[in-house]
Amino acid sequence: MDIMRMSREMETGPEQYATGPFQLQNLRTGSEEGMLTAMRVTFDAGIRPHWHSHPAGQFLIVESGVGLVQSEGGDIREVRQGDCIWFAPGEKHWHGAAADSDFTYLSLQTIQDGRAVDWD
Repeated sequence: MDIMRMSREMETGPEQYATGPFQLQNLRTGSEEGMLTAMRVTFDAGIRPHWHSHPAGQFLIVESGVGLVQSEGGDIREVRQGDCIWFAPGEKHWHGAAADSDFTYLSLQTIQDGRAVDWD
């Protein structure tokens, strides 16, 4: 069993991954094959990450605000607090804040082939 005490402070996410600044809190990091990674992310209104996919898929849990999600070739859909979203392995997508609301979610993904995400 691992118990991790995380700082409540968020840090600014890498600018090359989104359309604007965002905040993140790494809850569980690692690089071992099959390891679960987790983070809390907050996007200000209108900000979203660039298109990406996850080799083992991604599970999101919306904590607050109104978000928008889209898979390649699909419609943009609205999500709200309490909604859970599953993106299948390799499914190209994005998930960000609606134009008039901040958006915070928990993101869970597993390391596969040495990585948790592929940025397009």
